[in-house]
Amino acid sequence: MAQSTHQPETTPTLVTHPLRKEIVYTTTGRLGFLQSETAHTVTIQLAPDRTLTLPKEEIDCRFKLI
Repeated sequence: MAQSTHQPETTPTLVTHPLRKEIVYTTTGRLGFLQSETAHTVTIQLAPDRTLTLPKEEIDCRFKLI
């Protein structure tokens, strides 16, 4: 019987903002980490390689991580 050799996945994980402190839920049902905020817009990180910039009016609620 042949032995299978399992090796751990070596794909590097992209971490663009390692100190994420706030999760944002939008009125369209999207959930992401708060990345940046200006007077009128917020940018949230949906995935390691995907961000979305929205007007502040589209933010439904925020969750602070402690």
